[in-house]
Amino acid sequence: MNELQFIKEHASCYIYDEGQIRAQCRKLKESLAAFDFLYSIKTNPFPAVIECVGQEGFGADAASAQEVEISIQNGISPENIYYSTPGKTESDLAQCFEKCVLIADSLSEIAKID
Repeated sequence: MNELQFIKEHASCYIYDEGQIRAQCRKLKESLAAFDFLYSIKTNPFPAVIECVGQEGFGADAASAQEVEISIQNGISPENIYYSTPGKTESDLAQCFEKCVLIADSLSEIAKID
């Protein structure tokens, strides 16, 4: 089956080019070598994309407990997953404790984490 036939039979669909994803990650890292980068999981939680950008040295910006779990499942190490969103519940915090870097977004969250 050629690519055009595949697209016609499976439209609508997303097609990802791993080579392009890797090239763009490397280009960004080379251009701004003094910085570390986080991939925002909410922008595209497709596992293969997360795994790819993680292999290129990107960490994860997680906005939910589920995004923390998705990041771990796709190879991003806990010390490179940053969980920051206002209104985290005690359940969210308990689920993610020691699985990521927790960022308290308020004084009340500091108390919950404590």
